[in-house]
Amino acid sequence: MGKNMLSAKEQRRIKYQIKRSESATRSLLVIDNTPLRNHEIKLAKTSFKKIDQLERAILNFEDKDQKLFNEWYALTFRGLQTETEGRRQEYLKLADFHNQMVYLIKEYEYSDLEAFKILFEEEQKYESGDEKTRHAINEKRAQRNKALEKLMKNYSHSNFDSSDDFDGFDLDDDENDDLQELDFSQEELNQILNMNPDSIKKKFKSFESSFDFMEMAIHILLKANQIKKLRQIWDLAPKNFQREFNQAGKKGMGKTFDSILTDLESTYEEIQEEESSDEDENSFSFEYKGSNQHKVEKINENELLEITAIYRKIVRKIHPDHIDPEILRKRKSWFDQIWKRSLMAKERGHLQEIQQIYAKILAAFQEYESLSFFELSSLTSSLNQELDHLKLQTKNLRSHPAWKFSEKKSLKQLEQKLAKPFLEQLAKLNEDIEELLTIRNILKTVVQMGTRRTKGPKKQRAHPRRPYDI
Repeated sequence: MGKNMLSAKEQRRIKYQIKRSESATRSLLVIDNTPLRNHEIKLAKTSFKKIDQLERAILNFEDKDQKLFNEWYALTFRGLQTETEGRRQEYLKLADFHNQMVYLIKEYEYSDLEAFKILFEEEQKYESGDEKTRHAINEKRAQRNKALEKLMKNYSHSNFDSSDDFDGFDLDDDENDDLQELDFSQEELNQILNMNPDSIKKKFKSFESSFDFMEMAIHILLKANQIKKLRQIWDLAPKNFQREFNQAGKKGMGKTFDSILTDLESTYEEIQEEESSDEDENSFSFEYKGSNQHKVEKINENELLEITAIYRKIVRKIHPDHIDPEILRKRKSWFDQIWKRSLMAKERGHLQEIQQIYAKILAAFQEYESLSFFELSSLTSSLNQELDHLKLQTKNLRSHPAWKFSEKKSLKQLEQKLAKPFLEQLAKLNEDIEELLTIRNILKTVVQMGTRRTKGPKKQRAHPRRPYDI
C-alpha cells in the first residue's frame, strides 16, 4: 500500500507543475488581447486620418482660400461698394437735413415749411460764407446733432415691445452700483438680459431695426460684461444678417464680428480662470473645456510632475532635430499647432489634455506598440472627441463663401449671391433718396416762389431718419 502512495516530494512536484500551468494559462489570456488591440488601433488610425483631412482643409481655408477670396471680393465688388458708399453719403446728407428739420419742428413747433426755410437759408450762407461764418454754422449744427442723438436714443429705447415675454432676471446690488458709472440704465440692461429667444428673434424682422438692435446690444452688454447673452443674441440672428454685419465689421475694424466675439469669449474665460486660481493657495484650479461642459480639475504636485514628464516626451518627439526634414517641411503647420497646444496645456496644468496630445503624437507616428490596451482605448476616445469638434468647426466654415474657393471652377453663381445684398441696399437707398429729394424740391420751390404756407405738401416722419450701415 505504501508503494502505491506518492511521496511528499512527488506531491510537491505535481502541485508546482499545476501552478505553473495555471500561470501560463493566465498569461495566455492576457497576451491574447491582440485582436482587441488591433481593433482599437484600426479605430485610432481611421479617426486620426479623418482628423488629419479636416485639419488640412481648415488650414487650407485659413492660409489659401480666405486670402484668395478676399482679393477676389475686393476686386469684383469694388465698383458696387464705391457706388453704394456714394449713395449712402448722399442719403446721409439728405437725412441729416431732414432730421434737423424734425428737431426744429418738435423743439420749436415750427411748421415744416418754416423749418425748411431756416435750414435752407443756413445752407446757402454756409456755401457762400467765409471761414468764420462756416465755423459758427458748424457749431450750431453740432448742437442740434447732440440734441438729435438724445432724441434718437429715446426712439431706440421705445422700440422695446412691452408685450415681450421675459424670463425674469435681476442684478445684484454690486452690479447696480457699477451701472451708475455707465451711460445706460439698469432698466435698459435688464430689458436685454430678460429677453427670451422669441423676443430676440422679433428684433431681427427688418434689416434696419436689426442693425439698430444689434449695435445697442453690443454697446450695453460689452460694458456690462454680459458676453454669454451677447453670444445668445448673435446665434439667434438670421444668417444673412450675420453675413452683412460681419462684412461691416471687416470693413470698419479689419475683423468680422464672429472673430471679435470669439476673442472676447476666450479673454473672458482666461479672466475667470485667473480669478478662480487665486482662491486656493495650496492647489491650482484650472478650467478644462470638454466636449459638452467645463470641468474643473485640482492639480497637485504629483500631477504637475507628470505633466512636466509628458511635456518633455513631447518635446523630444516633435523637436526639429528629431524629425525628418522632409516631413517637417510638409507638415510644419501641424507641428507648430501641436507645439502651441502642448505649451498651453503645460502652462494651464491640463493633465488630461497634455496626455491626449502625447497620444495623438504617437498616433501620428504610428507608435501604437508602446501603448497599453487601456491607453489605446483612451486614445481612440480622445481622437473621436477631437473629430466631433473639428466636424462642428468645419460645418460652420462650410457656410463661408471662401470655403474651397481655390477649387471652384466657376464663380458666377457666387458673384450673383454676394452681389444681392449690395443691390438690395442700393435699391433701398435710391428709394429713400428719391423720397427725401421730392420733399426737399417741393419745399424749395415753395420757398423760392415766396409762398407763405403753414404746412408742407407732405407730412414729415415722426422720427428721425437713421443712417444706413453697410
